Amino acid sequence: MEKEEDQKIAFLDVQIERKGDSATTSVFRKKTHTNQYINYNSHHHNRTKSGVIQCLATRAEKICHPTKLPQERQHLKAVFQANGYPTQVIVRSLRKHHKPPPSKARDQPTLHLPYVKGVSERIERVCRHLGIKTTFKSRGTLREALVHTKQPQPALKKKGVVYQVPCADCDSVYIGETGRTLEKRLSEHRGAVKRNDLKNGIAVHAWKTQHRVDWEAATVKQVEVNHTRRKVIEAIHIKKQKVTSNLDCGRSLSPVWQPLLCPP
Repeated sequence: MEKEEDQKIAFLDVQIERKGDSATTSVFRKKTHTNQYINYNSHHHNRTKSGVIQCLATRAEKICHPTKLPQERQHLKAVFQANGYPTQVIVRSLRKHHKPPPSKARDQPTLHLPYVKGVSERIERVCRHLGIKTTFKSRGTLREALVHTKQPQPALKKKGVVYQVPCADCDSVYIGETGRTLEKRLSEHRGAVKRNDLKNGIAVHAWKTQHRVDWEAATVKQVEVNHTRRKVIEAIHIKKQKVTSNLDCGRSLSPVWQPLLCPP
């Protein structure tokens, strides 16, 4: 239970201050709040950086009493200056906050891409002329590298995978896909090798060459639970391998991908 202190009490991110028979509201921040946001020098699209300011300005306008709003806006300016933002960027972002977003058709096509500084901005300009909305996401962040909320699942226990099984005596590999676990699929491959199953690529390679299968080196190439996408991914990995023990090339791929998969 929280009790009122100095005629103030917080509820979620709203601080309520009692003054006689009336009350005013402002943004509440915990004492442990660091005021750290996306640094201006970080590898993010400028629209993302501006959007952080606009989001906090919108929150302030919805929460703050008119008498508290100027103080909150000054606080935001100081915080973002401390995070490396130029003053003109802060002022411009706060001004944009008051402008209603342009109305766009609901069926407008949208392109989602990883953000690459200098390249994404050019793509965005081209797409804008074509009537295509673009959104960008930064990859390889410290959060992705350091924060793991769940215990990683062993590769053999994962379902819906494209996998690779190498030969122990040559450069040949087998590329396959399964909606079940890799552990279960490898067990089936072992059985096929024992009975010389001519419908199994690994078994055919082992029988013809008398090579050993390196079961311990079997790896997951990619996890994909969607069957159609998984078959395409399998075909791509087969195409990229120089030597495989597969009996076929999997799903047929458009020739347009040939220069990317097998560059000259």
